[in-house]
Amino acid sequence: MLSVARLTGNGSEVVELATWRGAPFETVLREVTALARRWRLDRLTVDATGLGAPLARSLESALGPRVEPFVFTAQSKSALGFSLLAAVETGRFTLFADDGSAEAASCRAELRACRASYRGGRLWWWGEGQNDDYVASLALCQHAAETAGSPRLAVGRPRD
Repeated sequence: MLSVARLTGNGSEVVELATWRGAPFETVLREVTALARRWRLDRLTVDATGLGAPLARSLESALGPRVEPFVFTAQSKSALGFSLLAAVETGRFTLFADDGSAEAASCRAELRACRASYRGGRLWWWGEGQNDDYVASLALCQHAAETAGSPRLAVGRPRD
């Protein structure tokens, strides 16, 4: 699953969602690489936990230092969740308008169903016992947006 966001003046806006449930590794690698190049991503934060580690390494090889492997732990998932929630609540992270696509419907349904709970040590845990692929993808996207730097601006030259 991949969430692509465009950096705006005060945050970021998700502009594309892509899913590859059950797709072969080579297909996912090829298509994520193609999307990263097409969108000219400055930052791609990839789940490098468990089975995600080989994909993260392959994407690093293909795309270089713009790829950031991210390992989910209780602490990192909690921090990611708090960061996403703060960005959403302050309007710094938004999701595109529902376009009727299957991805948009599935994402919104998962977001509505997602629940969080507090655990010991001030940890916030979300998505337990339910599918949280979209939520995790959006949280990784928000993290990438936070660490990407300033938005790029196209600057034209006057015609002669």
